[in-house]
Amino acid sequence: MKKVKISAVVVVYHPQIEQLKDNLSNYDKMVSHIIVVDNSEDTMCKQHLLALCKEKRYKYIDMFGNKGIALALNIGIHNIISTGDCDWVLTMDQDSCFQTDITGFTDFIKMCADIKEYIFLAPSYSYNSHVAQVNDKILYPRFVWQSGCLIQICNYLKLGPYLDKLFIDYVDYEYCLRARKNGFKFAQLTSVVLKHNPGEPQDASFLGFKYQYHSSFPIRHYYYVRNGLYVIFRYKSFRCIYFLLKSILKVLFIENDKKSKIHFMSKGMLDFKENRYGRFSD
Repeated sequence: MKKVKISAVVVVYHPQIEQLKDNLSNYDKMVSHIIVVDNSEDTMCKQHLLALCKEKRYKYIDMFGNKGIALALNIGIHNIISTGDCDWVLTMDQDSCFQTDITGFTDFIKMCADIKEYIFLAPSYSYNSHVAQVNDKILYPRFVWQSGCLIQICNYLKLGPYLDKLFIDYVDYEYCLRARKNGFKFAQLTSVVLKHNPGEPQDASFLGFKYQYHSSFPIRHYYYVRNGLYVIFRYKSFRCIYFLLKSILKVLFIENDKKSKIHFMSKGMLDFKENRYGRFSD
């Protein structure tokens, strides 16, 4: 049986260095090598990242400013492709690490008869109070998060890169929809569990009911709306309509800082209408 060769791409943006170091150490023995793609803008942060990469022998790629998650992933993946020494790429966020090892991925690859039809494999996720149970179930969801996914390079080249004009948010959902539209499969394995950090949990109440939501900077709501509308109209996805409506209603009725968030949502709607993409520019 051919050995499964895996490299990792980790996209970072002003990370806490010690936390990043711990997260990278969590899985650096599980992969052949790691590429750290740096979207940071702070010079001191870059120096610390470069020092960490030299110490641990990770490859460091400076994006010279924040170019977005999609472009950073594409740059990292194509750098790995240029080496020609691996078949799969593990894509990671700076805040994520594994609760398990990733042998569930490699076991599935070795045993799956139609593995050539799969574009990526996804883990299960533990976050905040949600703890994923480790078992041998194989799920086929419509959407998965990008962090912790294992991408098959030959099919990435067929489908094409992540859509960098979206910059951030809905990048992974767009890729899932595009993959299905083009006949590729993907699965979520409960034997591999990722500790994921979707944001700082906040408590709120509405009409006497208590809720918990993940806080994000107001500008993120610009990308939620603009990119959500793009994906909805491009793929006619009713599920993404639900996601977008849910995020808008949470701002209107539950979340704090409504004025600023509504301002950015309005900007997102306008830029979608005007076909303006990339990084937000006021």
